Amino acid sequence: MLHQQSNILLTPVVRADNYRERYTHRFQFTLAVFITAAIQALVLYSGNVPIHWFLVPVDLIGILVIYKIINIASKSDYLSHVDFYAYIIFFNALFLAPNLHFLKDFWLPWVPNHPVRWDNWVLIWALLNLIGLIIFIVIRELTNQKPRLSQGIWIYNPNRNYIIVLFMIVSFAAQVLVYARFGGVSGYIYAYETARDTAFKGMGYLFTVSEIFPILFIIWFFLNNRGKKNISSLKVYLFFILLFAACIYFGGLKGRRSNTIFTMFHGFFLVHLYIYRFKFREIVLALVFGMLFMLIGKVYKFIGFEAVILLSKLDFNTLMEYNASYGNGIVPTLIGDFGRCDVQSFAIYRNYVDGFPHYWGLEYFGDLIKMFPSVISDHFTDIPSKIEVGESYLYGSKTRIFGVFGEYIFNFGISTAYLAYVIFAAGIMLADRFVNMLRPNDIRLILVPLIFNLIIIFFLSDLDNVGFFFFKRMLIPILLIWIISEKHHAKQPT
Repeated sequence: MLHQQSNILLTPVVRADNYRERYTHRFQFTLAVFITAAIQALVLYSGNVPIHWFLVPVDLIGILVIYKIINIASKSDYLSHVDFYAYIIFFNALFLAPNLHFLKDFWLPWVPNHPVRWDNWVLIWALLNLIGLIIFIVIRELTNQKPRLSQGIWIYNPNRNYIIVLFMIVSFAAQVLVYARFGGVSGYIYAYETARDTAFKGMGYLFTVSEIFPILFIIWFFLNNRGKKNISSLKVYLFFILLFAACIYFGGLKGRRSNTIFTMFHGFFLVHLYIYRFKFREIVLALVFGMLFMLIGKVYKFIGFEAVILLSKLDFNTLMEYNASYGNGIVPTLIGDFGRCDVQSFAIYRNYVDGFPHYWGLEYFGDLIKMFPSVISDHFTDIPSKIEVGESYLYGSKTRIFGVFGEYIFNFGISTAYLAYVIFAAGIMLADRFVNMLRPNDIRLILVPLIFNLIIIFFLSDLDNVGFFFFKRMLIPILLIWIISEKHHAKQPT
């Protein structure tokens, strides 16, 4: 009788909780619809975006993605959710990017023979991505299970701190050797300016060691400051100044801005969650600095050392003039570096109009082979990779990054391109399970920001970029963490 009475008493509470949850979801969905409509109305008000059927799937994508972002962000630990970063990328790449392309009339400026009308091809692109997004959401709902903590735990051994320093010394020495091969820093920059495609050929494995220094510096700072109370803001600011300088010195002069941005994000995430809680104004300042770096870095990518001279003279007017002349700016950066709408729509156009062959996965194999030493890869020169296929699609223009969706089109065509989201969902599922199994004192938490970076790379880039990121930026940190930690069997909570 007591058991039945307790159930009767609990029923109204359960019903109230269910009602509150349904009301919350309805409110979040309504808010997502309002935000999507507001953004779309603002863009349409400019008069540059055509009223076309492509807006229907694009706006549906916007509603779904914004709803998921709001839903995840309502949780206190949203920064630790793998899916949060996936939906942030979806928001820019699938909703903002197509609108901004039409708003600025910015479409693959270095590629000749554009289609007469972009809106029809963007419509096909948006429909395929909408189907893929729905598939992704369904898969994640089915696989997003309750986190299971790992039985094994990796604990940092402070007595092995010298090993981190030793790794840093080796990396520093390798970078000195790189500069010595080119006659110093100026010779290194000159080689980048004059022979970008061939100057550093065959040096990939040396770069893997030399350019890992900034991440080693992050690991050293994190392990030697975690758990300290009331760490001074001055010490944190000094760390980020030194980290940025290290990013530039160790590989940044090759014009690869993403390496610096991802490394700074890695450090920012670890510090924010475990060492020093940043204020809102500090976060905004970091975002502004990151955008300025992307803009100035792109000028350096085109004109080389002259950009450094202009920056040393604080001649920002000339730098911004270069930005304008090269079609650079905040919007082109968002849609060019963090979106693939134009290049993927163009791939659909070329595939449909010119009937490109399907490689049935062989192109993926070609990407993997490119990562092996020339002793092995030279035996597979007849295997097509993204570089050869991409140049063919773009009329021989400089190769571009096509993203997981675009590369799928190379291999299996347009009709099933939405299945690329199955591949991405599988990667997200594996990443989510790894992140959720870690305990608060597990040293492998250092890898979490790298995994979030990898998610961004996975969606926006191609298989060779994903492999390059893993081998260059994750392999050595994984090895180092394995060496400096002690493995224990964790007690299960009772």
